[in-house]
Amino acid sequence: MVYASRFEEKAADALPQTSIVTAAAILASGASNVSEVLSRVVGLPTTINLDGSTNAVVDMRGYGDTASNNMVVLLDGVRISENEQAAAKTSMIPLEIIDHIEVTYGGNSVLYGDGATGGTIHIVTKKQVGDLSVLSGGLSSYSGVQTSLYQSKALGTSQLSVFGRGLNSNGYRDGATTKERSFGMNWVTDMDGQSRVGVRMMTAQEKNTLPGPLPSIDLDSSPTNRQVPGYTYNSISNTTTIALFGSKKMGDAEFSLDVARREKSNDSRYRYNAEKVFTGYSPTLSPAPNDPWFPQSAPINTFAFSESGIKSNTQSFSPRLKVMDFAVADNTLIVGVDKTSTGRYMNAVLTNAYTPDTLNTSVSQVNFSTQGFYLRDDWQLTNVDRVTMGYRTQHYSESNAGTSQWESSGTASANEIQYTRVLTPALTAYLKSSQNFRLPNVDDNNSVNYDANWNPIRLVPQISRDTDAGLVYKTLQWQSEVRVFKSKIRNEIAYDPGANQGYGGNINYDPTLREGVNLRQHVRLNRQWDAGLNLHYVKAVFTESTYANNQVPNTARHTGNVQLGYQLSTAHRLTLTSRFASDKFASGDYLNQQAKVSGYVVHDLGYRYQQATYSLTATVSNLFNKQYTDLGIFKPNNGSGYYYIPPYNMTVYPNPGRSFGLMGRYNF
Repeated sequence: MVYASRFEEKAADALPQTSIVTAAAILASGASNVSEVLSRVVGLPTTINLDGSTNAVVDMRGYGDTASNNMVVLLDGVRISENEQAAAKTSMIPLEIIDHIEVTYGGNSVLYGDGATGGTIHIVTKKQVGDLSVLSGGLSSYSGVQTSLYQSKALGTSQLSVFGRGLNSNGYRDGATTKERSFGMNWVTDMDGQSRVGVRMMTAQEKNTLPGPLPSIDLDSSPTNRQVPGYTYNSISNTTTIALFGSKKMGDAEFSLDVARREKSNDSRYRYNAEKVFTGYSPTLSPAPNDPWFPQSAPINTFAFSESGIKSNTQSFSPRLKVMDFAVADNTLIVGVDKTSTGRYMNAVLTNAYTPDTLNTSVSQVNFSTQGFYLRDDWQLTNVDRVTMGYRTQHYSESNAGTSQWESSGTASANEIQYTRVLTPALTAYLKSSQNFRLPNVDDNNSVNYDANWNPIRLVPQISRDTDAGLVYKTLQWQSEVRVFKSKIRNEIAYDPGANQGYGGNINYDPTLREGVNLRQHVRLNRQWDAGLNLHYVKAVFTESTYANNQVPNTARHTGNVQLGYQLSTAHRLTLTSRFASDKFASGDYLNQQAKVSGYVVHDLGYRYQQATYSLTATVSNLFNKQYTDLGIFKPNNGSGYYYIPPYNMTVYPNPGRSFGLMGRYNF
């Protein structure tokens, strides 16, 4: 059973743009977290997360720096994607509790609203599995230790499960450590065969220390170094979520409801000697004489410093109704409402590169709320012909009562029409035209561009007009998915370092374009051998104005992986995976004038031993110890006399070298 339509349905009834990753494929992959599953099994492009966590940034359609805000991640139907400039916290989800993952390619804003411009990833946990206990533990390079527990118990018509996960790692680079802890419970009961209610609670903590960005010229010679000696960055993030859910079937109708609340806090602090990194911290730049704001006798602090605390809470309310055989036979209508509200308070003290001997204070108190209404009609015209149509309207309002006070509001809409045809029992084709949107979130409007009179230019919703076509072929031996897409985007929301006279800010871009091809292939050659290919080609360019015809930074044209599996016996399996990406312009290089971040090909080897009640998985990642990165950042000179000093203006975040992992699981 899958939930791509926001209601439980048979996998055979799901639209063909949804791919299913089973629990067996997840555990056989040797992955240690959801991000690795999406990279290794699905082949989705990922980049390292700047917060030091194992929550990689997944880029489904070449959005680069804003990839996390152009994709929606859900856990059992409830959004866990952040309404900030941050990746979804999937690291808190133990792999042992996952029943399957549904990956839906292409714009999906009609059903899921804000940010579903590139697609959706729906993580579905195990339910109604009876009495089951799974204990796992593993060791890995860099003093890595990982443990998890999942226990489920049938209690009459109810099912109770509890789970926990822990991870400790010293990290690949000097001064990098990661500690992750999560615990949760899930209770669901079938009341009368037609009604189901439940509650899910989860709490998680991440503690990370970071070594800072590395000058790109040091990637080959000293990839494990800190940015500068003594660089320290510490962060602690706590998240608690509770969700209530229920459904009731009434003849040809089904009503479902999700109510959720998420509370999050994040405290961070960094300090380092910035004298060699940024001109504003150099003691050789004396204050201007006779300037009352910079007295000549004032000391110049060479250390950059920041300390910040953020607390936020988000409430969501999502009732929806499905009616079968609406008006005519084999016609399904879905209508629903999504309401969310977020409150976020941030207090920070920091040194400013232009006044390095002064601590500045910044306070942000943002309230953000949205109300959306949607409907979707899915009509099976014949045994082979199917038409799907939908519409959503969503209003938002946002305000800040902190140091900078402002208000912003607006409305966005989405629509879709899709024709699906079954060409043969194994081959299905589809063609879809849709409009999708992304709203400016609580981070976007806090740092915007200003006009000539220094009035802030508030952001408007990002709108994309998307065309998708695909072929899906499935037999017992061969599975093939080919998807072609084109997205014309207006008012794309992203950061531009050239805004605000070179000081940078979030803006609505001039028109941009994404177009490309996704391929997923898997073939079973015989009883021993199987092979797979995941390939993503994306052309991401500006189409008008200042950056016309330039590539969008941090988007590689080609990404994917190739897999070869060999089943030695019923218990033993070997898998070789080659991951690759082509070169790309670094984040911030909108003029496309700097050296590109080099592409890479790395190889992973996995071994799995499987018995009825236990398994052992061993992996070697980056088999040949390649020094590579999937994220580079360019910081242009703004022409003001304050700038990042070469080579610190072109930096990278190195990916790990050769690493080993060993994971055991026991079912009892």
